[in-house]
Amino acid sequence: MLFQTWIKRFLPNRTFTQNFQISHQFHGIIENQIEETYIIQPISDLGLQTLLDGIQISDQSLHLKSRIDVYSDSIKVSLKVIDPIDAQKVLNEVKITLVRHLLNFEKRFYSSPVVQYVEKFCQQCTYNKSKPLNQCIANCRFQPKKQDRKEAMIVKP
Repeated sequence: MLFQTWIKRFLPNRTFTQNFQISHQFHGIIENQIEETYIIQPISDLGLQTLLDGIQISDQSLHLKSRIDVYSDSIKVSLKVIDPIDAQKVLNEVKITLVRHLLNFEKRFYSSPVVQYVEKFCQQCTYNKSKPLNQCIANCRFQPKKQDRKEAMIVKP
């Protein structure tokens, strides 16, 4: 586990592409500035859990360079730049911030003794994988899965 965390921390682009995808929308050139939007969406359970937990991008220089809107299912980064390299720099800063949030969330969430205890019972629940794990635990309505008739007929001593 420690080695995996080390890899995730030191290879942020790889960690980002494993958990998020980016779609790009070009709006045109307005007043000699390139106007475009990047939409970042989670593609893994961990990415979705991280967004649902809440992300705050507190770097004020990022907010001065772009407009960042954080939703529960995506992040929208709107840019107006003269040089496309500036847009890539801002996007890379957002990626690194997201990876930092993701790793902090993963460490905090999966090291919780409550999560470690409850996660064992989640495989036996009918609601397993119906929601991301953090939302399922927060709104837990444990209901055991129905057993097969053959298993129910076997009496254990």
